[in-house]
Amino acid sequence: MNPVTCHLHAWSDDARLQQIYTGLTSLSRQGLIHLRQSIVSNPQSIGLPQLKSGSAHTLIILNDSIKVLFDLTDHGSLDSSSVANVDHCFKRSYDPSSLTNLGHLTSRIHPLGLNYPVFPNRPDIHAWHRACAFGSLKQRLQQLLRLSDPANLWSSLPRERHLSAPPNLDQKPKVLFLARAWDPQDSTNITPQQTRHYNAINETRAACIRALRDTFGDTFTGGFSHTAFAQRHFPDALASHPNQTSKRAYLQLLKEHPICVTSEGLHHSIGWKMGEYVALSKAIVSETLAFNVPGSFTDGTHYLSYQDPEGCVAAVQKLIQDVPLRQSMMTQNHAYFLQHLQPDRLVAHSMNTALGKPTLLFSPTPSPA
Repeated sequence: MNPVTCHLHAWSDDARLQQIYTGLTSLSRQGLIHLRQSIVSNPQSIGLPQLKSGSAHTLIILNDSIKVLFDLTDHGSLDSSSVANVDHCFKRSYDPSSLTNLGHLTSRIHPLGLNYPVFPNRPDIHAWHRACAFGSLKQRLQQLLRLSDPANLWSSLPRERHLSAPPNLDQKPKVLFLARAWDPQDSTNITPQQTRHYNAINETRAACIRALRDTFGDTFTGGFSHTAFAQRHFPDALASHPNQTSKRAYLQLLKEHPICVTSEGLHHSIGWKMGEYVALSKAIVSETLAFNVPGSFTDGTHYLSYQDPEGCVAAVQKLIQDVPLRQSMMTQNHAYFLQHLQPDRLVAHSMNTALGKPTLLFSPTPSPA
């Protein structure tokens, strides 16, 4: 089979896009696509009038003809002019009921799947070019230094090897929920409604942290990052140590906790933690999901849902006590990762849909180091 030609147009190095970039790099290294990249200063120059440089979007053109837009934004809304100018759009926060106003364009929109930031294990020339192109001089230098450290000796980029593991079914059932408290003042032009939304997320997370800590004691590890905002408003819900929420410490804690809790993100999005938990074959307790993802990813099989702190505690308790359920969930999440979430698999599924082909031929095992 001849490789699919793929022309990537990048106008952002947003963390939400790294999953797509990593998937493309992996497919290229496997010889399944022929990848080239163009740095775009302004997406309006390539027919996407409503998008801005730095947005959580990227465009690929397959076989020099099929335009595919990836939308990794948190919210569920879509701009019709952007969709009208491409052949397919893959949406992270996908809710078909919110797209009815787009009329015939809805047939071009598809669910992308769970999202989390992940980088290739090995150096990637395309990532270097993006790092040189976007952000302030300080941000560019910092990213170049991180990318030049594939062994993570002095950095902590979440690479594929850190975010892929089969289930450890015999692990002691410890519980993890580290979170961030969102400061509404960090956002510009925020509306009163959005401020209420930020505050509601913070209060729910804080209440869950308190309830989990009170119920499970030393079996639970969790709390807010020690930001100035969290220290001021939620001093009783902070992580036990400031360093616990660093990326390096978080990746290590993930290895030690088979039961992991998550809550909804901004704009009711499914947060990064859900993708990370699935990639690492965890038993998951999640606030009720507001958006759809590809494949069969269901409450009771891949996660237990909750709507309030009491429900969160009850779901965690069930996973601690019901060993067969916990082990089955871990196994099911590993299978889902290999089929739908592994970066090369997630991107290939999107390409298959755009190309109208049943499959790209590649192994469903984790990408090589």
